[in-house]
Amino acid sequence: MSVTLDELAKEEPFRNNSNAMKLFNELDKVCTINDPHIYSCVNSNRVISNKPFTELLRKIFTILKNSFHDKDIYFKGNIHPKFDLCVYYKYWFYRQLINSDLKEKDVEELFTEYRRNKLTIIESLYDPCKISTKTLKDVKIIKVLYDHILFSSSEDESHNVIKEIKKCKFCDYFKSSLEDVMEHKKITCHTVSSNSFCMEHNSHLKSIINLDDVSSLSCEYDAITTHKHQNNVLPVSNNLGSEPQIASPVNVMQHPRSDSDTPSDNAIPEDNNILAKSTIGGVTTFGIFFTLFSLYKFTSFGSSIRPRTRWFTNIWNNTQDEERELLSLEDSEQVHINSLQDEYNLAYHSS
Repeated sequence: MSVTLDELAKEEPFRNNSNAMKLFNELDKVCTINDPHIYSCVNSNRVISNKPFTELLRKIFTILKNSFHDKDIYFKGNIHPKFDLCVYYKYWFYRQLINSDLKEKDVEELFTEYRRNKLTIIESLYDPCKISTKTLKDVKIIKVLYDHILFSSSEDESHNVIKEIKKCKFCDYFKSSLEDVMEHKKITCHTVSSNSFCMEHNSHLKSIINLDDVSSLSCEYDAITTHKHQNNVLPVSNNLGSEPQIASPVNVMQHPRSDSDTPSDNAIPEDNNILAKSTIGGVTTFGIFFTLFSLYKFTSFGSSIRPRTRWFTNIWNNTQDEERELLSLEDSEQVHINSLQDEYNLAYHSS
């Protein structure tokens, strides 16, 4: 079954990256009643009114303006070692556009308004975070490209993105978007190029994607190879503490067990060895216990330690009562926390 570009663009491989999820959830709050920085939201009279994209345009202006003046306002530090947060701001923005009901004409008008007002609203003499797209198709291409770059199935940060793309359905869409910059069978991204990939490459991707690899790109996917991203969990930064990872059961089902997961014959001796060690340990423990019990029951040793064991038993019982009370409190708190967490995840998924 053929996969459309729209279907590819709506995939959410970022959901297993707690750092990205934390940032995106903060961006979702911008210019809402939940925004802790609501006082710095761009005034609505500075954005074109009565358009289906008015509020989204106001949000991205606010995000870029606030982060330009305070780079840590939404997230402290970087999520990816090779990219600043600007890339994630754009990724969030592209995802909002893809999941919205905006038509192609609306998106083109939005970008026209954005380019016309960005420097004035951001209050900068230069563009601190260039948004290179002009059409909805551009948005989908760049968003899926960043799916492969930022949330790759490979844990190797130096993996070859183009080699990964050539094996999935996105390859066809990516190649077709580069036809206007193909010169003599070679991709050329001039400084003033208007192609969205070239603009993105010139701004952020020179160290990630080699244009020679793009020029020689040949799509090699087949019916067995799918586009789906694996659940690659990137390290959680220090400022997240022990925030849980968000995993989708659908993604788990998409990766059936491989042959390498099946136990081999070579594992049998190791199992037997473990069984033997367990048996010896059990017999030894039983022998020690039986000896101590005999001394306690049938000799004067037992009468000498009974007062002490009685004292220890009383302390133990008191401790157990306290632990049961604490566990009861923790269970009730955990139910409350899980309830809040379910509401939080549902709220974000609906965005």
